[in-house]
Amino acid sequence: MPLTQGCSITVGVNNSRLRLEWEDLVACHSLLSKDQAAALLTSCAQLGIHVSKTWSERVRLLVMHQVQMTPKLLLALIDQKDIVTPDYMTALRNRAGLKDPIPDPLTYDAVWEAIRDEAQNRIKHWRHRISGETRVCA
Repeated sequence: MPLTQGCSITVGVNNSRLRLEWEDLVACHSLLSKDQAAALLTSCAQLGIHVSKTWSERVRLLVMHQVQMTPKLLLALIDQKDIVTPDYMTALRNRAGLKDPIPDPLTYDAVWEAIRDEAQNRIKHWRHRISGETRVCA
């Protein structure tokens, strides 16, 4: 019997009933170049992911190449949505099959990448200050 939207499923010894609801996967992007946005749209179209130009409660992923404060980033943080790099969509698309696990969004987390890079720059800066040099490393 095929599963369809609104289907009721009974499971377990207590005959628990579940209702099947389909939820679209919607992504939104911020601060991507035209080429990056075009590549994202291509990947999402192949995966059946909807791309929204504006933020809404349906958005589950914010795609950013680098983290900069934008209204969409602020809304993603408030709504506790995943903030990923475009590489996440590439990893989703490049899975060998549908049965392969979905990549962990944290592996492609744009916020943590930015924090890590900033921390590494600060560590370099303070190492130079401690060693007697006062220049800032790039």
